[in-house]
Amino acid sequence: MNLQVETSAKYETGQLGSGTYLITNVRAQIHAVPARDKSVVGDVRPDKDHETGLLRNMLWRVNALKNGKFAIQAVTGDTVLYAICDVDPEFGDEITTSTTGQQWIIKKTDRKGHYVYVISFHVTRQQITITLTPCLVQDPAHHFPELTWGLRRDDVLTKITLREVYSEPRHQWQFQSVEVPPPPFCESDIVEDDKTSYSRFNDAEDGGSLQLGN
Repeated sequence: MNLQVETSAKYETGQLGSGTYLITNVRAQIHAVPARDKSVVGDVRPDKDHETGLLRNMLWRVNALKNGKFAIQAVTGDTVLYAICDVDPEFGDEITTSTTGQQWIIKKTDRKGHYVYVISFHVTRQQITITLTPCLVQDPAHHFPELTWGLRRDDVLTKITLREVYSEPRHQWQFQSVEVPPPPFCESDIVEDDKTSYSRFNDAEDGGSLQLGN
């Protein structure tokens, strides 16, 4: 498959919407990529990838849900795979892929065009308060730092794991919109915060200025 790619795309800067994106780490300038072992790693895009099709393997479908959260699906392959973490997340846990989706919070940072992924905690059934300053997710009995996608190192193929300080550029990401046919699905089950019920969502139209074609 030959891919025609335009390089004039700009990074998203406003409220993130549903679409297909190339997701780039701010500091390392490497992309989030699903690996064969079901981990998610940082990798680089070659200058000429229209012959290898590598770009398609680096793309993610971000679906905005009605509750303000997001599902993140890998575009590559025939199997529907979503970015997830453990249901009881801890610092250092790896981001992996699974056929069962998970909800994420994607927040803008103080830097234009920089975003962070934040775990949607549900520690108890009590009210959870999300505060932006300081960056804590808390309920009356528990106090946790927000855990975000991040890199321990800038090296290629470093696994993306849950980190704590989202002011660190290694834990911030840029979204570059890509025009590509949507992955082979219309709706899917996404695990809600209480880990017992599910939320339906419908696919939305893509937008962007990078183009892929046969």
